[in-house]
Amino acid sequence: MNKTLHTIILFFLVAVILSSSCNKKEGCTNQNAENFDPAAEREDGTCIGQRAKFIGLYQVSDVCGTGPESFLAEVKASNINLDDILIFNLSKDLGEIDPVPGNTKFENPVVATIINSKFTFDKQAPDGDGWYIQDGKGTINGNEISMSFRIKYGDGTLPLANFCTSLMIK
Repeated sequence: MNKTLHTIILFFLVAVILSSSCNKKEGCTNQNAENFDPAAEREDGTCIGQRAKFIGLYQVSDVCGTGPESFLAEVKASNINLDDILIFNLSKDLGEIDPVPGNTKFENPVVATIINSKFTFDKQAPDGDGWYIQDGKGTINGNEISMSFRIKYGDGTLPLANFCTSLMIK
């Protein structure tokens, strides 16, 4: 009888454990994901990274330097930091303020760090023609990115600097 009682208790405990694990709500448990579900108790593989909405090809309207420019830019995921994006071809030509007119600015991609629907970028290394981003920030709303940033030329001691604004539409 004692053995039977132990068997029944063991069976009951196994049933409770199995039934409680079956009732866990599935969903995205990554707090940094776009679709984080605070009620989810079990990861189901549906998490969407916060930078996924930024990735793509954009038509850019940019005011930087002598006047408005229109060009294409591309946003890609960084392979180094999961919270970073790379913005390629951020700014086109700076016209008469450029010591080498006709250059496309920022040969290197600009690295931006995402926090939810916003991003920031700190000082970037100068590219081959001497221009660099001093700092900047932006937001995404649907398929539009709005951003503002400061650019400089040389070692920063030259008077060549500019404040730029861009609207990027995917």
